[in-house]
Amino acid sequence: MKLFAFGLGYCARHYIARSGQSFDSIAGTVRGPAKAEELAGEPIETLLFSAEHEDPAIAARIAAADVILVSIPPGISADPVLARFGHRIASLRRKQTIIYLSTIGVYGDRHGEWVDESMTPAPSSERSLTRLQPRNPGRDQQGARQKGFHPAACRNIWPRPQRARQSQGRHRQARREARPGVQSHPCRGHRPRDRCSDRT
Repeated sequence: MKLFAFGLGYCARHYIARSGQSFDSIAGTVRGPAKAEELAGEPIETLLFSAEHEDPAIAARIAAADVILVSIPPGISADPVLARFGHRIASLRRKQTIIYLSTIGVYGDRHGEWVDESMTPAPSSERSLTRLQPRNPGRDQQGARQKGFHPAACRNIWPRPQRARQSQGRHRQARREARPGVQSHPCRGHRPRDRCSDRT
């Protein structure tokens, strides 16, 4: 199987570290040459993708992928992956699995209650509202029924200690808790004020 990841940031690389052995080849996007150089020692093909540049090879890698992992956060008014590639992905006449890493922000402020993917989204910010756009990408497109779409709302993962300290400073009572009977995982057993966002 082949994996293509939009955004090779912390969350996507965590997924690859856990499940990468399931794929014969892995490719993904980075925003600049510095990140590509950082990943040069890993068995991942890197392609540049930003608002200013789009590697022409991305289209071919998408078409060949069995699994597409979307880890790029949306802008205020649009999701960059959906805007650039949504129609292309939906029009591909082959079965593909799409994993969309979102945040628990799409469920709004639940006042500390537990949330999971079975709950009805109720976003309270523009960015969280934008995250709802890809939850059923291309649903009106012919052939979209061949896509298995799996949104996953991630909780707090801060890849760098200084970001964790900044978060604690903003939210004095921020904490991570293990829910009884729920395996600790970045996209499972989450609280509404926790979040995970890839910026790469």
